[in-house]
Amino acid sequence: FLLGNERTLPIRELAALRASCPPNVHIVRQKSAWNSHLICARIVRTLRAALEPHMGGYQPVLPLDTVKFHYGQTVLAACRRAGIWVILVPPRLTWLLQPKDTSAFHPFKVALAQAYLRARASTADGQTSLSDFIPCICTAIRTILQGREWAGAFDGNGFGRQQAQLSSL
Repeated sequence: FLLGNERTLPIRELAALRASCPPNVHIVRQKSAWNSHLICARIVRTLRAALEPHMGGYQPVLPLDTVKFHYGQTVLAACRRAGIWVILVPPRLTWLLQPKDTSAFHPFKVALAQAYLRARASTADGQTSLSDFIPCICTAIRTILQGREWAGAFDGNGFGRQQAQLSSL
């Protein structure tokens, strides 16, 4: 989900921006670009639909930090309806226990920066627009978030294989 405010995502460009994204990338335009309990519940519903083919053999678990709306009634109810268990990661421990923090954010930022530099280099004046930047985000999603095996990250954070392979941190 890419969240943007009304200024960053002009309504006249929204349809074209959405059309430029693969089906698993959702652009959300709203007054504020901040996440909320409503957006988070929407993400949970979308996650449930994506997990549907695998629900018979696995129990989805969603580690969330303790930002207030994550454990609010709206999000927890959405998780309950989706059949997704929630694990709240204690404050100041996401760097150690949240797989996105330990294994995704840094490589994602590096891949995004590289894609953005390539996009800038491909223009005559080094300037890019939002329609140039969105494909950079999609490329980083594809190569880092989709293009990797994540079992090791979850194992290293204590969320897999009966915690047999915890990291040494």
